[in-house]
Amino acid sequence: MSAPAITADGLGKRYRRGLQLQPYKTARESLVRLARAPLGGLRPKREDDRWFWALRDISFELQQGEALGVVGRNGAGKTTLLKVLSRITRPSAGRAEVYGRVGTLLEVGTAFHPELTGRENIKLQGAILGMPRGQIARRFDEIVEFAEIGPFVDTPVKRYSSGMYMRLAFAVAAHLEPDILIVDEVLAVGDAAFQRKCLGKLDEVGGEGRTVIFVSHNMAAVSQLCTRGLLIDQGRIALDAPVDEVVDAYMLGVADTAEEVVFDNDPDRPACFVRLAAKTADGRATTRFGNDEPIVMEAEFQVNRRLVGDHVWLILYRADGLMLSKVNDDDAGGPVPEVREPGRHVVRFTYPAHVLNEAAYQFRVVIGKRLKGEHDDRLSGYFDVEDMTDYSASDFGKRNGALLVPVPSHEERVGDAGDVRDAAGQGASA
Repeated sequence: MSAPAITADGLGKRYRRGLQLQPYKTARESLVRLARAPLGGLRPKREDDRWFWALRDISFELQQGEALGVVGRNGAGKTTLLKVLSRITRPSAGRAEVYGRVGTLLEVGTAFHPELTGRENIKLQGAILGMPRGQIARRFDEIVEFAEIGPFVDTPVKRYSSGMYMRLAFAVAAHLEPDILIVDEVLAVGDAAFQRKCLGKLDEVGGEGRTVIFVSHNMAAVSQLCTRGLLIDQGRIALDAPVDEVVDAYMLGVADTAEEVVFDNDPDRPACFVRLAAKTADGRATTRFGNDEPIVMEAEFQVNRRLVGDHVWLILYRADGLMLSKVNDDDAGGPVPEVREPGRHVVRFTYPAHVLNEAAYQFRVVIGKRLKGEHDDRLSGYFDVEDMTDYSASDFGKRNGALLVPVPSHEERVGDAGDVRDAAGQGASA
């Protein structure tokens, strides 16, 4: 096993809540208050009322070269954890040991001096990281090219847009070769093209054997970049596991996982979904399925005004946000009513067994003439699939990926070893 990059033991951070300022009191009021104190007039505030723990009992060890994704609700303590690990703030309890240089990207333009130019800030950040001047100079052009700020590199960064700030800050953090790169949810500032560029760079950094801690609400990015995950809930570690398990647990925790989602009809809409459920083949509503059974997604909707030419759509997502399919009621070639009269209607979509892999899923139904029509209505539900496959006779174990569909393969021999050598020799002589 490689040496640890970060060790946290009983880490905690508490903050004092804001205190309400009291008006000045006269001497008479103070004397009256003191006189009433034995009768209960003075009651000190309880400790729990004055202090709250943003982090509590955080313990984990991160090995060199690991990529850790930290997920959780807003206010769970993710950014506080990163600030403690980055030595921006001191812990109130426990300790954290960090081995190596740390590159931190917690906020747009963290540690940038607004009066300095982009060029000067690059050199300043390198000096803060303890890099030799020659090493900074060797990476300078690469940083400027990645950040796409060439014409403005000698402009004070206070004149940069938020996107330019973001590009330069990320480029500096990723290219100055820190041993540990800590990145918070700042990639949301950049445009889609730059986000893809950043994710590619983070993947490259991890491939170089450097340690990455990545905080994001983009579960697809977390799953792509990280191999291990921490789920933080109310300042504590709720789950420390492989990243796919952590992402599924997080998405199920924030989702409405009722077996049936029920809404009232809106008579002002031409059509309105009133019930949504995932069901087994025998009609039992549930949120947990085995991958060896079909999954029936059933939607009931109320037609309030006669519909002509409308379709019902089913969109299936994995918990990390990856869209798996988008189909409508006409794709399978079954009978679809051209006209829907007022009243209650039920539509069912069925995924066969051995198609969906183990994961948490969200499915969304939409009714309208188009997927985003003028009068469409939509509703979402959730379910979880457990892998029931017996891998005991397999040397490869559980399969990863979105789908579990067996893909037929065929192999044939097209020549012997001598043919291969002859072809290689002819190519070399040519």
